[in-house]
Amino acid sequence: MVPKEIVGYFTTSAQVAGSLIGLLFVSISLRYEAILGKSAEFRNRALASITFTGLFNVLTISIWALVPSVGLGYPALVSGLFCFYRTLRLHLGQLGGIGSSWANFLLSAAVYLSQIVEGALLIAAPGTKEIVSILAYTLYGAMATSLRRAWVLLQPGDSSDSKPVPAALPVQPTEPTKPTEPVELTGSVR
Repeated sequence: MVPKEIVGYFTTSAQVAGSLIGLLFVSISLRYEAILGKSAEFRNRALASITFTGLFNVLTISIWALVPSVGLGYPALVSGLFCFYRTLRLHLGQLGGIGSSWANFLLSAAVYLSQIVEGALLIAAPGTKEIVSILAYTLYGAMATSLRRAWVLLQPGDSSDSKPVPAALPVQPTEPTKPTEPVELTGSVR
């Protein structure tokens, strides 16, 4: 159960998270070969995945907050556990996974561990205004982290799309063509 004065925040965060998920898909489509293509680096795929996970987390919790008479404890706990697991797996997978981004890992881990604790507290004391407010700040942190990662995805790197685009070949003048005479069509079409 969400206090009435915070419902507007969750409405807005659901809209923003949904919009950012859409923009994430746009950024992926703009740099498809570098992010999901055959020659894409694991780092780019992992960044796209963890960005989506973070935004989906915010969207999920925000939508659950808008359901009348439903507590946020279990959704926050389950979503926090899932996101923490995904973040841990991607950062530690393949010998460092996302690379030298330990600051990102620590920030994400702090956000999701906070969310897990807040979810457990909301299970114990549903609808506690202070805990719901802290959860709102935590979700803001998850959204900010995901937005930063989405921005990194748009930056050119050492991947397949970082090669310069070749200049267009100059157009050679051609002989002017003679206009053709109109042809009269007769008959029926079946």
